Amino acid sequence: MVSLGAAGASVSLGACVGDEPTGQVADAAPTTTTTTPQPDAQVPLDAAMGDATVADSAPSLDGAKIDAAAPHLVFVTDAKVDGGFAATADPWAAADAVCATEARANSLPGSFVAWLSWESATGTKFSAASRITDAAYQLPGGVDGSAPVLVAASKTELLTQGPRVEMNRTASGAMVDFDENQLVAWVWTGSDSAGAPTTSNNCKRWTSALATDFATTGNARRIPAFSPSDWTSLGGRQCDLKRRFYCFQK
Repeated sequence: MVSLGAAGASVSLGACVGDEPTGQVADAAPTTTTTTPQPDAQVPLDAAMGDATVADSAPSLDGAKIDAAAPHLVFVTDAKVDGGFAATADPWAAADAVCATEARANSLPGSFVAWLSWESATGTKFSAASRITDAAYQLPGGVDGSAPVLVAASKTELLTQGPRVEMNRTASGAMVDFDENQLVAWVWTGSDSAGAPTTSNNCKRWTSALATDFATTGNARRIPAFSPSDWTSLGGRQCDLKRRFYCFQK
């Protein structure tokens, strides 16, 4: 049994079946023995925006400008890759290409970067947090015609308080499919709650697809007793398994 939850509170969750080998040290996926949580109430985009700082306008896919005052988009990919996705390419370039493909296929404006960290063999840190703009972030509008949903009023809020809602929409606005059970949709991050690299927990700098190697993952869904960092850091997963990316609009 493992305990996953917010600081000062814990919830015991059983290991999922068929994903982690017996005796390995990675966090096990929560089971569905606990009542499946309902998504948080949607937060109107014109509420609680505070004094969020936004970046300069960025070019859209057709060369037009994005409204710098509007919240930036963030989505989770449909595509899943194993931990060796950067065996022949720079990790950021490889992950960004997945984001770009899905953003373009769904006519999302601007360019997108993957939320991904690692540390080089010489100790150079490549941090996910350094990649995103200090802006408000929202999920795309839903496929059912529902409005975009505010995730965080600023980058600072996201990193210190976590997202206000589950980060569970794809570029199309559909809810991301789950993995072992309805409580989890694993996302490769290699990142701690501050968006910094987690030491050596990155599938050997995103070059290994071996079951004996691990990388830090976040959860695009929410377990019953979630913590603000679960979205980016909810334990290590085996590198032979296929996981998603978060994509943030620049």
